[in-house]
Amino acid sequence: MFLLTTRNKIIFPIFLILLFYTIFIMYSNVEKITNTYQQIELFYLIPIFGLLPFTIFIRSQIQSILLNALGITLTLKQNYILFLTGLSMSMTPVGFGQMIKSHFLEQKHGYSISKSLPLVFVERLLDFIAIVLILWASLFFHFSTTFFTIVIISTMLVFGLFLIIKNNVVRNKIQSIIDKNSFLSKKFPNFKEFDISLKKISNFKILFKTSLITLFVTFLEGFIIYFGFLAFRVDLEYFESIQLFYTSILIGIFSFLPGGVGVTEGSFVILMVKQNFEFVLATSLILFLRLITIWFVSLIGFIATFFITRK
Repeated sequence: MFLLTTRNKIIFPIFLILLFYTIFIMYSNVEKITNTYQQIELFYLIPIFGLLPFTIFIRSQIQSILLNALGITLTLKQNYILFLTGLSMSMTPVGFGQMIKSHFLEQKHGYSISKSLPLVFVERLLDFIAIVLILWASLFFHFSTTFFTIVIISTMLVFGLFLIIKNNVVRNKIQSIIDKNSFLSKKFPNFKEFDISLKKISNFKILFKTSLITLFVTFLEGFIIYFGFLAFRVDLEYFESIQLFYTSILIGIFSFLPGGVGVTEGSFVILMVKQNFEFVLATSLILFLRLITIWFVSLIGFIATFFITRK
């Protein structure tokens, strides 16, 4: 029932997102955008769609490692289905809508929400760390004050999040605040269980292992971006292309808007134009990249969720 309710609730946000893209395209030169798409090098779609399912599978295995650390055991099929279900919420602010996985685990497998909820927080932290590390690497190939500033801010946030997760004093203070407030006590009755799970999943050995795998898969996903640039005849090096895209993604994350919609696209276009690329080309390219990296992936998640909720 929860999955059905959730699926219905997100229809309106999706409508708003589609409305934004419609307006975005209308205010651009539709004819020129259409011409740009007609000139795409179709050959590069092969490695793009070849890498996509591979990276999705690797990310599902990262999820499996984290679940095992929490004492949650699923079969390969169950784990993959769970991961696909989470993809349906990829467009939510910072991707935290993927907490739907905790509800799925409770309803389908009997694990409490508070036990599995840290999974999503750690997954997002790992993504954040990987993107920041890759952007640091990109600065050695293409340095810019703008990119450097954003990377510095992001690095500080990563350290802040990491300290919050690993600092017992901070977590004990949160527990104390919840215990003393009747409203919060009702909203978060099982914070202690959540805290215990967070300690398990944020074990240094687990974080180190999953960080390396996440870094590897994020690096691979960078080639999806790179081939996207080449498909639009934008001849940039690998690190230059992902620097533009991942920086825009971070700016979108900071906005806390669903999927960073509007902010990610706008920042990407601005960064491209600053490097003397045409506005229409930048607009066409970011629409394509977003279609592949978030909306197509979300569609896969929606389809998986639809069939699951029918059972």
